Amino acid sequence: MQALQKGLEVARTVLFVHGYGILTALSVLIALFMLWRELRRTSFKEEEVFDMVFVSSLLALIIGRLFFFLLENPPFQFTFFNFLIVYVFPGFSLLGIYLGFFGGLFTLCLRHKVPFVDLIKRLAVPFLSMLAIHAFLVAAKDLAWAPLVVCALYVLFIFVMSSILKLERTAKIRERALFPAVLFILSFVAFISWIGYSVMLAGKIEAPPIEPLAFGGLALISAVWFATGVTRNN
Repeated sequence: MQALQKGLEVARTVLFVHGYGILTALSVLIALFMLWRELRRTSFKEEEVFDMVFVSSLLALIIGRLFFFLLENPPFQFTFFNFLIVYVFPGFSLLGIYLGFFGGLFTLCLRHKVPFVDLIKRLAVPFLSMLAIHAFLVAAKDLAWAPLVVCALYVLFIFVMSSILKLERTAKIRERALFPAVLFILSFVAFISWIGYSVMLAGKIEAPPIEPLAFGGLALISAVWFATGVTRNN
């Protein structure tokens, strides 16, 4: 009986890992399709942009994995083997993923002489849509309210970001305010997500570790940055 329970637990873990990977892949494919449709209406070279996004995503995974070992203090040691074998020793830092992705994308934009803010303008809604779809699929799979709240926040901010982009096109908001707007949305939702999962798992809001504190501070900084970009003269 004990062996059967252990086998069922292993099967459940395997299904969860594979199911999570499938849901993540599905949300990424939908976001890439939305980005492709958006790029077709611009002067961007589609192949160049997708190459930049791909390289930035790889860098995001590497830095996210590294930050996980540095900030999360996992129960397993940092070794080259543990770093690579994600299936056996899972975990990524969302803060590291965001820093790696946007840092890599900014560097590649400088290298290829592509306007970074203009690319963020095209990438914002597909990127937020990917996160919203992923949160919804996880909520549907796990029947948990925390990812559903996260999904609702992303959907809300998709409409907010669409309105900001419309205001930017009519010159009511300056273009340089777009990136801090995206940064605020990602940081704010990440911070609220930590509160939701903390309440769901522990029944209370515990003292936040380094990463949620970083997201909370980043949300405040980006909000001020956005307001400054909107109000200051060029």
